[in-house]
Amino acid sequence: MIKKLIIFVFSVYFILVNIVYWTEDTSISQKEIFQKVWVRLNKNVETYLPDASNFDLAWSKEIDFSFWAKKLDKWEDLKGTFIVIPSQWVVMPLLNLSADDNIFKEYMDWKDKKLNDKMWNGALLIPVFWEKPFWKNWNKLIGGHSSYFKSRNWKYKTHFQKIIWLKGNDLIYVYKYDEKAKIYDLYKYKVNSSYNLNSNRIELVNDERKDIITLFTCTPIWWVSWRWIVEAERI
Repeated sequence: MIKKLIIFVFSVYFILVNIVYWTEDTSISQKEIFQKVWVRLNKNVETYLPDASNFDLAWSKEIDFSFWAKKLDKWEDLKGTFIVIPSQWVVMPLLNLSADDNIFKEYMDWKDKKLNDKMWNGALLIPVFWEKPFWKNWNKLIGGHSSYFKSRNWKYKTHFQKIIWLKGNDLIYVYKYDEKAKIYDLYKYKVNSSYNLNSNRIELVNDERKDIITLFTCTPIWWVSWRWIVEAERI
């Protein structure tokens, strides 16, 4: 009887600890992001992160994509490419933009307003001068929204806010579906730097160093004068 009571007490304790942890972590995360990069609240703009239930796989060490896919909507085409950030609870599609696309050419000419609409349902892999296979050594430049208009019926309006809180040695996964082999190729990256950068700086676009990915999103939240940059090297 005493043994059962001890087991019961410890079970309740761990449940309560987990509830408090996730509640506090979700609340603090949003607050700290706003404090770190500032936020302009606007009734027409979505600036807050989705409910914590969207991010309940945090810190998992699982690498099987089927585990992460549980957080995707049923309408998502799973035969694509996806980005997963375990420590920041992010699971979202990674869309492609062709180097021949006029929107990319305008982006390279400092006319990037139309680029926002390309991020309709996920993060966006932007070609760096020309397209290369994902596994080659080049800087994969990946953009995502930190906020966007409420009137646009898009799922991932604020998910890339979470990259603002990435720290050194955090992991980033990219899963790319291999149609021929019917499996997901996994590319693992480790964060080596995370910082805010003036939007006029373009050296990242010219960067073709080793095998890295560079994530970016607009700051302050609901403004575009800066970009939060996260660089991660393939491991």
